[in-house]
Amino acid sequence: MITVSSVSEEGLQIAGRGQASRGIEVLAYEVRFTVADQSYRGEVRVARKGGWRGDWRIQNSLAQPLGIKMDTVIDEVDARVGGSITALKPGASEMVLYPGEYTMRVDGGDMMTFPSQQVVVGDEPVDLEVNATRPGKAAKPAVLDAAEDALSACLSGGGRTVRCTGGAIALSADELGSTPDWSLQGKITATRDPKINLRYKVRAHVVAAGTDTSGTAAEQRFIWEGDVYLRDITSDSATASARWYKATRAR
Repeated sequence: MITVSSVSEEGLQIAGRGQASRGIEVLAYEVRFTVADQSYRGEVRVARKGGWRGDWRIQNSLAQPLGIKMDTVIDEVDARVGGSITALKPGASEMVLYPGEYTMRVDGGDMMTFPSQQVVVGDEPVDLEVNATRPGKAAKPAVLDAAEDALSACLSGGGRTVRCTGGAIALSADELGSTPDWSLQGKITATRDPKINLRYKVRAHVVAAGTDTSGTAAEQRFIWEGDVYLRDITSDSATASARWYKATRAR
């Protein structure tokens, strides 16, 4: 809420370059106001052309630029401040607001969650950082798909030893007399990393199935661990990259 405490009774004559020769008269009025219990001071200029026959028109206002910086890896989102909506992209954006208290709400769709922020506009430009606090619920399928694709690529090579470009190595023991078939057992689980905003920790159970030295069916189990990073996020879709960095023989 804004409260105007005073407006100067007489305007200060302003002589702009070339304005007098064009018959333009400009007056500046000082305005004192309060926003969120803080006092501010601004200037409003009015101008008219044609002497007393002309109409006075506002030449400037108390509005100030709101600079918005967004570092979140996302294509574009809408920010609503009061009745204004601005499309935000990674980097710098700007909108203009009159003095007052506002709540900024950013719509990240189902992919990202943004906190609402209070904005106080006074007599100077305002800078604000806007970043997602966490991925939305709809981002998780992209995480699981990336993790499964990366794991399938690791296991497709087969053999007694499976190696992943992310660093994971799984070695079947000598008790398997045949070259095993490697496969995912059950579902991959994904948990958001609390320390890194767009990273998930993933875990999978992998089975190496074959026969033992006597020809009897046998299998060995491994627990695989990895991480997935969300990338190229829009308000309704996301892609991710995954790596599996550790494989441990299950007991």
